[in-house]
Amino acid sequence: VLHANKEKLQAIAKSGREAAFKIVLPASVARKTLVERSAVGSSTQAMRLTDIGQLNYVNAVIKSLFRTVQISPDSNGVIRYVDESTATRNADVKAEAAEAPESAQAWTERTLNLYKIMDSIPVTMEAFRDVNFIEGEINRLLNINMTLKEDSQLYSGSGVAPNLKGLYTSATDTLFGSGSYFQSVNNANVYDLIAALRSSMMGGNKKYSPTAVLMNPVDIFKYKVLKGTDGHYLLPPFVGPNGETVMGMRVVESAQVTANTLAVI
Repeated sequence: VLHANKEKLQAIAKSGREAAFKIVLPASVARKTLVERSAVGSSTQAMRLTDIGQLNYVNAVIKSLFRTVQISPDSNGVIRYVDESTATRNADVKAEAAEAPESAQAWTERTLNLYKIMDSIPVTMEAFRDVNFIEGEINRLLNINMTLKEDSQLYSGSGVAPNLKGLYTSATDTLFGSGSYFQSVNNANVYDLIAALRSSMMGGNKKYSPTAVLMNPVDIFKYKVLKGTDGHYLLPPFVGPNGETVMGMRVVESAQVTANTLAVI
């Protein structure tokens, strides 16, 4: 039918004017079977994305807080370093003809054994050869696994060989005594505790100047959203506007930190 009216259709197209004409379809013209997408049986055709979805995992942030060194190939699996063990500080004023004040100093050499962090996955050669993405994904998984284990060991390693002695484990060797602080602070909260820890570490003749506070994300959230009875937020004056610093120390979020605990370093 369209072929029979071809000249009329061409004339309308060439004229550029609006026009209309009537086409009558015979009753004998029947609707034929359509070819649809479903006509392609068992098809897996689709727009395929090249990236691979990943399961969630903990952020690794502890290592960045420490100084690192490259291990030499002839270390024999041992690190040796020297710590100052004694420092008597007797500097004082001196009168004419009086003996000069004397201080004293001593050192101790210490030793650390080296241990490895490793991981593995058995894979067939056919898998590597026949499925391109597998090798890259496995390498990625193993590297992340070792990074997460390193992060965990640096924070909470037990210190029993071959485990590292982690930051939190080392900190619990000497417990904080609230003593004089307890009587000075009313309605104490975690921010007051952090300030007291910093003061304790810097007090007297101590040389320590803490720079970071490690906290669980849940605890950080709880104290960031503390509000007064009128709904205003209750960040103390020694806490940064966004809650990311306390007494000038950076607040570091890490799920390695057990909820309801913290560490100041």
